[in-house]
Amino acid sequence: MKNTGIEYEKIVQKVFQSILNQKSVENITVEHDVTLQGKSTTHQIDVYWKFSDGISQYSTIVQAKDYSSRVSQEKLLAFKSVIDDLPERSKGIFVTKTGYQRGAKAYAEANDILLYELRHPTDDDWNGYIRDISIKLTMFTPQISNFTTYIDKDWACKNYPDAMDKINIHSFTENDFLYNEKGDKTIPVLKLVNNLINAQSAESSSTVVEKVFLEPTFIYYGKYDIKLLKINKISFMVDYNRYDDTIEIHGDDIVKFILKNVLKNETNNVDPLFNVHL
Repeated sequence: MKNTGIEYEKIVQKVFQSILNQKSVENITVEHDVTLQGKSTTHQIDVYWKFSDGISQYSTIVQAKDYSSRVSQEKLLAFKSVIDDLPERSKGIFVTKTGYQRGAKAYAEANDILLYELRHPTDDDWNGYIRDISIKLTMFTPQISNFTTYIDKDWACKNYPDAMDKINIHSFTENDFLYNEKGDKTIPVLKLVNNLINAQSAESSSTVVEKVFLEPTFIYYGKYDIKLLKINKISFMVDYNRYDDTIEIHGDDIVKFILKNVLKNETNNVDPLFNVHL
């Protein structure tokens, strides 16, 4: 298939649009494949942008060439003739992916033409940087079973002797709290359980976790005229489900293009969404 360069021109348009979007200017127009009337003839412009800083208007023409070899001085001479033929003074930018010959660089610098390379990153661009990262993850997800609450039977017999044969502990919810002997809330039950789990080392086998309350501890009951029921201990079984995963981060998926200001030797990265990281 013949390389018409149109796809490359559209990429250049998107990249320079991204640069303009980051600048404090108004009325930005970035267009692809524009025909402008010069003083002597018409000119096909690959990328044309026009903008205002609120006081003056500016225009820039971009020559985007998908060449397979370095740009010669002859190409820059032809580009300069287009710039000079336009009725309004325009800034000139030449963009290619293959670089420039020495004479082309010298001519561009003498005539205030900006030279850019826009290309995919090479192995040399990654020298000194980490290109690919592989992160291996091992996660343990706890599962709780056999949750048991131990009632202080001596306290229950002393305070509620008629209810001893009917007392049982209901299932806890995230709204359940533990209380001190003054009747003040101290900690949610589920938070206490999570704290106990976090204090354990994740193991492949089942583990029994216990919490003995050294201070008087109560839980809301709400039956048989018993508002708070004193407990001595809680225990539960915890099993850990193990999950192994690998996260791959590839630099080529993050840096899609390299944008290099050739004369200043400044390089910026362009991501897959054509955002330029200045």
